[in-house]
Amino acid sequence: MTTRVADRAHDDIYLLHCVGHNDSCSVTTFLLLWRRIISGELRWGPTLKIFGECSFILKYWEWVEHILSCFESQLRTCHFFDVVYALLYTYDRDPYVIPAFYEAWCPETNTLHTISREMSISLWNLYKLGRLPICGKIYDEAVPSRDALYQCCQNNQRLTQPTCRHLFATYTRLENANDREVFAEHWVDFWCKRQVMREYFLRQRSSSRSRPIKSRPKSTHNPSGDIQPLTLQWTQEESVVFHAFEIPDDRRGNTYLAAFLSCWLCTFALAEDEKVFIHPGTFEAASKMAARCTFSLAVPLLASIYRGLSGIFSATKHPNTMSFFPPHYLYVWLAYYFNTHYELDLALAGPLMVHYSAFGGAKSFDDVRRRIHEGAIADLGCTMLSKNKYETLNDDGTLGYEKLSYLIALCSGYLPLRRATTFYTMSYSPHQFSRQFRFW
Repeated sequence: MTTRVADRAHDDIYLLHCVGHNDSCSVTTFLLLWRRIISGELRWGPTLKIFGECSFILKYWEWVEHILSCFESQLRTCHFFDVVYALLYTYDRDPYVIPAFYEAWCPETNTLHTISREMSISLWNLYKLGRLPICGKIYDEAVPSRDALYQCCQNNQRLTQPTCRHLFATYTRLENANDREVFAEHWVDFWCKRQVMREYFLRQRSSSRSRPIKSRPKSTHNPSGDIQPLTLQWTQEESVVFHAFEIPDDRRGNTYLAAFLSCWLCTFALAEDEKVFIHPGTFEAASKMAARCTFSLAVPLLASIYRGLSGIFSATKHPNTMSFFPPHYLYVWLAYYFNTHYELDLALAGPLMVHYSAFGGAKSFDDVRRRIHEGAIADLGCTMLSKNKYETLNDDGTLGYEKLSYLIALCSGYLPLRRATTFYTMSYSPHQFSRQFRFW
């Protein structure tokens, strides 16, 4: 809900409201992490380990390139091609910028409290920076029953995609061979038979460096990003895998794609443990994505980010908190709003976040607290839908995909995420940081 306010000195001002917000319950003082540090209750250690960062997995990048080359049509239909494309790149961080961000983060409002304004990572940010879909089916992780895997409903349609059964069969075999734990590297090695084309430098993350360099890196170590369409043809090794599980020819492509998407969900998007296990709860959603179904992935991913940041705040020791979330989206958000990274000059395809990629791409600052806590250089409104501030959006069923996504991102509510037997929700309050949407 918005309110138009007349202002003689400026143009009309529009206020963004939350329909369910109770102004009488307003809080004037919030307990931020920097207050606990000032009081001596907490202190930062010499190093900061962030759980959820992408780690090196042999053949993972070859698998990404093969998926993008052979399944472009399916991935674009479910609004997922650019999301996968971002996997080709690495996203660096300054080990001093991230603690400064944590210190000003408020878990009660899920916003960054700066001197000039409140800010936050929004659903619209995830869409514009990473092209994560906002519109689509609700994403949750659950293992379907045996009846759902094998039986059909009244119109002779299966309750789950047939490819889902093949993923469970693969998981069971790997589980029996690896002491009942299936790591991501086991999954990648089983499904991807691509030849390793290059040795990767990503075995050690940038956090091993004491400080980023103070100039643009001469080499980004990024791949070219040039994806050429390929006709899907199976190698002899891949055919052996399909024959072993009796996967019909017409299901092989979707099964292969679903296996990759489940791995993406467990590693790049929603990792929840340091060892990066494959979770069977992702198989049903991954199978539907491979069948061109769009899921609202921005919602659970933002819920994971909010929850991870709340876990860091509530930890009794820092920085040794086991709080998992996808931090690369946080790095890109900081790069976009606070200019914490070098922007690549190259005309790269894919989502906006790849322009802030590169090993050693994070800038170094002498006073990071001032930069983050004051918020004076934040570039607000830079991901607006359009420059026409008087545009009216009516949710009448005729809005295009992007405009409907923008409208949803303006609505306050709760972000749900179910993972097996765990279900949690995080509050989402864009009226708290409405300046990012050009509201007052």
